[in-house]
Amino acid sequence: MYIKSILIDGFKSYGGQIEVHGFDAEFTVITGFDCIKSSDILDSICFVLDIMNLGQMTNTSLQHLIYQNGQADVTKANVTLIFDNTNPSQCPLGYEKCREISVSRELSVDGKNKYVINGKTVHSKRLAKFFTSIRLNVENPNFLIRKECITKVLNKKPKGILAIIEIAAGIHLYEAKREAAIKLIEKKDSKILEINTLLRDEIEPKLENLKREKLAYMEFQKICRDIECLTRIHISFSYLKYKEALKSTEINKEKLITEIDAIKQRITENEKERKKIKEKFKELKKIIDQTKGEAMKEIKAELECELANKGISEGSLKTNQHIIDQEEKKLKTIMKMIEDNERSLQSKEKEMSKVKKIFQDLKKIDLEHTLAYENAQKKYARVMGDISSNQDSQTSSLQDQSKTNASIISQMKIKVIEDNSSDVKGELKKAAELVKKAKLKAKKSRNNWKKHKQEYNVLCIEIKSLKRDIAHAKEQRSCLVHKISKLKAEQQEIRNKNAIVVRKVTELRQNINEQKDKIYSQSKELRCVYTKLKEVEERHKELHSEIKRKESEPHSRVGPDSKDLLQKMQNLSLKYPWINEDKEYFGIKNTRYDYCKEDPIEAGHKLIAMNEQKVKMERNINPRATVLLAREGRNYQKLIRRQKIIEQDKNKMKTVLCKMDENKREKVEKAWMVMDGNLNNIFSNLLHGAQARLNPVKDNNQLIGLEIKVGFNGTWKESLDDLSDSQRSLVALSFLLALLKFSPSPLYILDEISVALDTQNISNILKAHFTSSQLIIFPLKHNNSMKYITSN
Repeated sequence: MYIKSILIDGFKSYGGQIEVHGFDAEFTVITGFDCIKSSDILDSICFVLDIMNLGQMTNTSLQHLIYQNGQADVTKANVTLIFDNTNPSQCPLGYEKCREISVSRELSVDGKNKYVINGKTVHSKRLAKFFTSIRLNVENPNFLIRKECITKVLNKKPKGILAIIEIAAGIHLYEAKREAAIKLIEKKDSKILEINTLLRDEIEPKLENLKREKLAYMEFQKICRDIECLTRIHISFSYLKYKEALKSTEINKEKLITEIDAIKQRITENEKERKKIKEKFKELKKIIDQTKGEAMKEIKAELECELANKGISEGSLKTNQHIIDQEEKKLKTIMKMIEDNERSLQSKEKEMSKVKKIFQDLKKIDLEHTLAYENAQKKYARVMGDISSNQDSQTSSLQDQSKTNASIISQMKIKVIEDNSSDVKGELKKAAELVKKAKLKAKKSRNNWKKHKQEYNVLCIEIKSLKRDIAHAKEQRSCLVHKISKLKAEQQEIRNKNAIVVRKVTELRQNINEQKDKIYSQSKELRCVYTKLKEVEERHKELHSEIKRKESEPHSRVGPDSKDLLQKMQNLSLKYPWINEDKEYFGIKNTRYDYCKEDPIEAGHKLIAMNEQKVKMERNINPRATVLLAREGRNYQKLIRRQKIIEQDKNKMKTVLCKMDENKREKVEKAWMVMDGNLNNIFSNLLHGAQARLNPVKDNNQLIGLEIKVGFNGTWKESLDDLSDSQRSLVALSFLLALLKFSPSPLYILDEISVALDTQNISNILKAHFTSSQLIIFPLKHNNSMKYITSN
C-alpha cells in the first residue's frame, strides 16, 4: 500500500486544485522550482496524517494553511491522499475489495475539520485508527525523519537509545499490561486489606457477640423450663388450697352474715338520728343569715366607699408632695443662682472701681500730655516768629501754616533757617523735637485711656446684666415661695380630710367586728349542733367500715367468698390447661407434682426470683442468635474462601508479571540484536570500511541502556564526539533506518536530513533494505540516480 497521487486545493501556496502524481511504489524524490513548493507538498501529507500537533509542520497555525489565510475568496483547504491498495499483504482490514483508498481532510476558515475515507465522512479518531492499522501511528511517527531527528538521536543517552528500541519492539504494550497488572494487584491487596478489616472490625466481633447471645439464649431457655416446672408445683398447690378453702368458706359464711345484719340495723337507727340533727342545723343557719345579712352589707358598702376616698386622698397627698419637692428644688436652684450672681456682681463692681480709678488717672495724664503738646506747639511758633520777624510775608504765611499742619511747617522752616545763624538753628531744632515728643506722649496716653475706657464700658454692661438677672431671679423666688406656701396649705387641707376618712374607716371596721361578735354568739348553738352532726356522721362511717371489714375477713374468720374461690379456680384452669388434665395427680408421690421433692411455698419464692431474672434477660435476649450465628459463620467462611482466592489470584498475577518481565527482556534483547545487525549493515553501506554496533550498558547484570559505537577498519572510537559532523549524521541516520527496518511501515518520509543523503549510496541502501515500503524524500539537492517528481 503506497501513495499514488496527491490532490491539493486551496492549501498554502496552491490557490487552485492541482494533482501531484507519478509516485513510485518504492522510491520517490520530490523537488520544485523553490523549497516552498516541495515543503508545501510535505505539509500536505502531514496535514492529512494529522501530525502537525507534533511540531512537524513548517507552519503550525491552522488559519495559515488556507491559501492567503482565506483572504482571496478561498475559504477551504482540502488535501486528498490516494493510496494504491493492490498489495493484499498490506491491505487494511475492511478494504480488501478496494483497489484505491482515498483519504481527505478539509479545513474551513471557521476552524472546522472534515475527514473523509473513500467518500465517507468519518471522525478524527476513526481516521487515526485507520492509519494505525497500516502502521502509520501518528502518536509515534517514526516514519517521518527530519533534520531534527538526527540531532535528537545524537543527544540521546544510553537509557534513551534503549527506550527507542523498546518502543520499536512494542514494549509499551507490555508496560501498559504490566501497569494494569500492578494496579490490579494493588486492588487485590486493598481488597484483602478490606476483607481483613471487615473480618477484624465487623465479622469476628459480631461472631463473638452472637456466641455470647446464643449462650445467653440457651440459659434463658433453661430458666424457662425451670419456671415451667416450678409453676406447675406452685399453681397445683394453690389450686388445692382454693379447693380446701371453698369447703370451709360455706360454714363461716352464715356466722358472718348474721353479724353484718346486726350492724346494718344500727346503721339504719343512726341514719334517722342524723336526719333530725341536720334539719335543726338548717333552721339555726337560716336564722343567723337573716340577722346578719342586711346590716353587714350596708357597713361593708360604706367601708368600701371610705376606703376609696382614703385612696384618693392619699394619692393626692403623694402628688402634692411630689409637686412641692419639685418646686423646692427649683427654689434651691434659683437661690443658688442668686448667690452666684451676687458674688459675681460684687467682684465685678470691685473690678470696675479699680478700672474706673485707673481710667480717671489715665485721663488726667492724657490731659497733661495734651496740654504739654499744645505748649510745645506754641513755643515752636514763638521761635519761628522771632526768626521771621524781618520777613513779613513769609512769617505770616508760616504762622498760619503752623496752626494747620506741623509737617509743612517743618519743611518751610528749613528754608527760612538756612539763612539764619547756627544758634537759631539749634534752638529751632530743640523746639521741633520737643513738639514731636509731646505729640508721641499725648498719642500714647490717649490710646491707653481709650483701652481702659473700653474695658470699663464692658464691665458696666456685665454689671447691668447681672443686676437684671438677680432681679429676675428674685421675682421667680418670690413666685415660687408663694406657690410652695399655697401648695403646703392645700396639702394640710388634704391631710385633714384624710384624717377624717381614716377615722371613719376605723369606726366602720369596729362596727363590722362588733357585728361579727354578735353573729358569733348566735352561732355557738349552731356549732354545737354541727359538732353533734359530725359525731353522728363519724359513727355512720365507722359502722360502714365495720361492715366492709367483716366482709373482707375471708382468711381470718369467714374465709374467702365461694364465688371468688370458684372464679379463681376457673381462672387457673383457663390460664393453665394442664390443670384439668393432671389435677388427679396433684400432691401424689413419684409424679411431677410430688410436694415432698419440691416444697410448693419455696417453689413460689424461687418462681418470683426466676421470673425477675427472666424479665431482665428478656430485655437483652436475642431469640434469633442461633440462626444469625449460623448465617454469620457461613459469611465468615465465605470471606475466608474469597480471601484465599484473591491471594491465589494475586500470586498468579505476580508469576505472570515475572514471566512478562522475562518476555520483555527477551524481546528487548532480540530487538537489540536485530537492530545491531541492521545498524552495522546500513552504516557499512553508507560509509565503506566503517562499522557500527549497539553496546549494552548493564548494572547488576541488568540491561539499563545502549550506546552507539563506531569503528573504522577494526578500530573503534571511544565516543561519537570523535567523529565529524557528516559521520555523526550518517550514524544517526543509520540508526533511524535500522529502527524503521526493524518495525517496517508502508510509508517513510525523509526531509532534508543531511547533505550525506545526496550521495549515490542512499538510493542503493533504501532499495536494498526497504523493498516493501514507499520512501518519499525531500532532498537538499538533485541526484541523477533518483526518480524525481516536480510539483509545478
